[in-house]
Amino acid sequence: MKKILTKIKLMWAGRKVAANLVNIKSKWKEPAFWATLLANGISAFASAKGMIPPEYAKLAIWVNSILSVGRPMRKGSTHTKAPQKF
Repeated sequence: MKKILTKIKLMWAGRKVAANLVNIKSKWKEPAFWATLLANGISAFASAKGMIPPEYAKLAIWVNSILSVGRPMRKGSTHTKAPQKF
């Protein structure tokens, strides 16, 4: 019984993460998305042309992607929707 309660508590705590994943569809309109896409594209292009080593390009893409995902999580949702009451 204790395992079931622990799993329910974990699922309840993860509901905010799931709610953020549902709102991903509308995130493409935000400037942060386009800045990430542009920066990752520039890194990949520079690596393909031999301007920077591929290892540095991979590192730049990973860091940029992590920062672009982490910022909205810290900031919270930009949508002002009233919470539903059950």
